[in-house]
Amino acid sequence: MRSIASLRRVLFLAAVAVGLTIPATSANAVTFTVDSIGTGSDLAIDGTCDTDATADTDCGLRAAIEEANGTSAADKIAFRGTDSGSDPDDVTFTLSDNRVIGGTLPTITHPLTIDGGDCLPAPDVPLNPCVRLSTGILVDSDGEVAIKGLAFSNAATAIRVIHVAGTVPANPDFQLSGSWFGFDVSGAKQAPPGTAVLLEDVDGAQIGGSTRDQRNLFARQTTGVDILGADDTSVFGNWFGLAPDGSFARTGEGAAANGDAIEVTGSSSPSTDQATGTKIGLASSGTSAAPTCDDFCNTIAGAGRTGAGGGASGAGIDLDGETGDNEIPATGVTIAGNEIGTPAIPNGGAIDVGNADDITIGGPSLAARNIVGANSIGSEAGAANLTIENNVLGGATTFNPPIIANGSGEILDNFIGSGTASIALQLVNTPAPAFVVQGNVIGETPDGSAFASGRNGIVASSSATGNLIGGGGAGDGNTIVNLTSSSPAINTVGIVVGGDDNEVAGNRIGVGTTDLPSPIHEGIRVGGDADDNVIGGATAADGNVVSNIDQGTATVPAAAIRVANQSPAVTSDGNEILQNTGTSNDGLFIDLGEDGAGNVAGGPNGAVQPPSIVTSFPAQATGTAAPNAVVSLYLKSDATPGELASLVAQATADGSGAWTATYPAQPIGQRLTATATSAGDGTSELSAIATVTEEPDPPDTDPPETTIDKAPKDKIKKKTAKYLFSADEAGTTFSCTLDKKPAKPCTSPLKLKRLKPGKHKFTVVASDAAGNVDPTPATDTFKVKRKKRR
Repeated sequence: MRSIASLRRVLFLAAVAVGLTIPATSANAVTFTVDSIGTGSDLAIDGTCDTDATADTDCGLRAAIEEANGTSAADKIAFRGTDSGSDPDDVTFTLSDNRVIGGTLPTITHPLTIDGGDCLPAPDVPLNPCVRLSTGILVDSDGEVAIKGLAFSNAATAIRVIHVAGTVPANPDFQLSGSWFGFDVSGAKQAPPGTAVLLEDVDGAQIGGSTRDQRNLFARQTTGVDILGADDTSVFGNWFGLAPDGSFARTGEGAAANGDAIEVTGSSSPSTDQATGTKIGLASSGTSAAPTCDDFCNTIAGAGRTGAGGGASGAGIDLDGETGDNEIPATGVTIAGNEIGTPAIPNGGAIDVGNADDITIGGPSLAARNIVGANSIGSEAGAANLTIENNVLGGATTFNPPIIANGSGEILDNFIGSGTASIALQLVNTPAPAFVVQGNVIGETPDGSAFASGRNGIVASSSATGNLIGGGGAGDGNTIVNLTSSSPAINTVGIVVGGDDNEVAGNRIGVGTTDLPSPIHEGIRVGGDADDNVIGGATAADGNVVSNIDQGTATVPAAAIRVANQSPAVTSDGNEILQNTGTSNDGLFIDLGEDGAGNVAGGPNGAVQPPSIVTSFPAQATGTAAPNAVVSLYLKSDATPGELASLVAQATADGSGAWTATYPAQPIGQRLTATATSAGDGTSELSAIATVTEEPDPPDTDPPETTIDKAPKDKIKKKTAKYLFSADEAGTTFSCTLDKKPAKPCTSPLKLKRLKPGKHKFTVVASDAAGNVDPTPATDTFKVKRKKRR
């Protein structure tokens, strides 16, 4: 980082440095008291600050800095606050006197503290600084420098820190506290500096602090704090964009607007100098214990605004380098515990991440939470490892999406409201592995009350690929309720998937933690040539819960889950809809297209058709589907098309399309429905509802046993014979044969008449109701005797 310091120093000192640096004359710290607004140089570097050749001693700020530069000790510059009574040339620096120091000041080259004091202590506003400067301060020091209690106006750059070489690890290399920019010591508006603070080659600077007397007030300037290549800077406890009374500083100031409150960028010229390790809010200031902040660590309001409602470009925090300014994006910045945009005073944007890497906004603890008003957090393609966690973002007014995420990272556990007509969370240009979006609550505040949100909850745009929205773990799913469309005829949608290879699992849409209204017309929408997305998952925990979808006055039919084409010529294919559940939904639970039940030729997901359920018994169902399709069989709690309960079984259709699924026994009357998922095409709509019925008895394949119960004697004299016969099954029929005559139906008892003398064979066979025939008929033989001749 020190590589660019010398060139910057030469260029800047050539323009503003005055006088020669005198070798240090003392190693003992000295306090120089400024009692003059004169701009003259010190008469001699001798340990006494004096610009007056007469017997009087007059000490101006310029002379005091020259004297401090003459010693290697950590000197201090103070300002006279009371009349000395002995020197008529002395001035006092108080609220009523409103003294102004101008001229050109020498560069601070040695350790130094400049303390402007505390003129107007008050519990609810920043401390009033005592001394106003209309000139800038340049720091290029071989030791720590601290500035406190000054009010700056007019200067192009109020404080520029080229380089500080700190020597005490526990102390910030540069510290600014209790100072105002753009206001005088009475709180009246003054011409602001262009840039309040510019930090270049310095490690471990601290801007602000954890107590009220350390709070700085930045307002009305083009840039508040510009961190250009400086490392490990802490910015906390400050007000940006506010007047001393807490009102918006720029109201009534015409067309000019506040610029960025805080910029963090690296420098690309004369050599690459990346800004790393910046902490905005909740910073540790280099000590072992992090300080606590008074209310929010920083309050940032009105950046990029000419008034409370309108304005120009500008962000509360800008991390994106401008190529024309020889800037490159920052890296490793933590933004935690800030109020960025109040409900009454929004910023042009909350945080412009640009394509900065390794940025953390918020954190896992409540102390790290940022409260972001009607502003947005945005990044550009290429921003890697962006974490947005546990923040509250949104407001009642209409504004851009609170989160516009490009690149990759995690968006976790935020409470989001997007006003009344916008998207709550938008993913754009996210090449895999892209973003993990989990645990966010859209449409509810942390206390469970309504949080105004616009038309769509989460949108993965057409260039957003490989994102995980939700998940099957505890707390992974996102909750989306209370959406509001700008037009009653336009659908509100919980989650929109416009890109490829995204996974949407474990989310709750239309179901909040409290009983809030949920005017959502579509739960999950896949479309716009979106391919190969997965909605739901292999386990029940992966399933999305989509309930309370309301048709309302929307012109497009409502649906819990929809796959829609962008146009007849552009289809969305290969989208799998796995386990999901929901109740009280208008319209279909799964709709391919926007035309209600049925998937037309050329429709989404390869025009896949739902399976047919042919039989549905208590433990088994059969049917037909596309060959080799995976059939998922679901329970239904009611007969409405928008309700779906749990998955009960899966089966794979054979090459002819036949399938059989077995499952735990279900009660008679239980409703079933099914989807078919074909490889390469995707998942179908739900099938027609089938009802579980009694399974018929298995077919009777056991033949009856025929028995002759009574037969004539072996030899009889009469020409008649009587048989009694039976079978071991009820409902059987019999067929009888005598000798070689054709078999005829018969019943028991059977009487054979007109028998001829001689031998006879009787055969009887039983057949049951199933058509089974006794393979071993019962037989009997007898003989009719011939009469003897006389």
